[in-house]
Amino acid sequence: AASDAGAVAPQPAGQDAGPAEGAPDAGPVPDKRRPPSAQQKKLHEAGLTLLRTKKYAALEKNAAGWVKRYPDDAMLRYLYGRGLFFQKKTREAAGELERAVSLDPEMFEAYYELGGVQLILKNNTEAAQALQRFLDLSPADKRAPAVRALLKKIKAGGEP
Repeated sequence: AASDAGAVAPQPAGQDAGPAEGAPDAGPVPDKRRPPSAQQKKLHEAGLTLLRTKKYAALEKNAAGWVKRYPDDAMLRYLYGRGLFFQKKTREAAGELERAVSLDPEMFEAYYELGGVQLILKNNTEAAQALQRFLDLSPADKRAPAVRALLKKIKAGGEP
């Protein structure tokens, strides 16, 4: 009906019954920045567990399906990139890590991994850009001193 045009749609049954995330008057959230659903959070945890336990083949296989279902989920793209990397699919890993940082420009961990993958691919300019962004986002990270030294080598034209 025409009178329903401005009404807010009710939450579908079976969704998280907890308090709503975000203020009701905040307006629509762009797809790329929408908080992950409860299902996505479960997938993030499952992927991180596979990564931590070094089950890389399972990570690659599962994450391939997850990114088809949630193509704009930066964490799933990151996890898929990590799985690809450990399966020696370096170029594909670079693509997924690039997608992760395009979806979440604050994901410093993805920049760190992307920098390493780009170095392996001998793309030193892209590696330096990713590693610099990592430092910009996380200057106090315990890996920062080594990354700064590596950037100096890259910028000096030496082999990293």
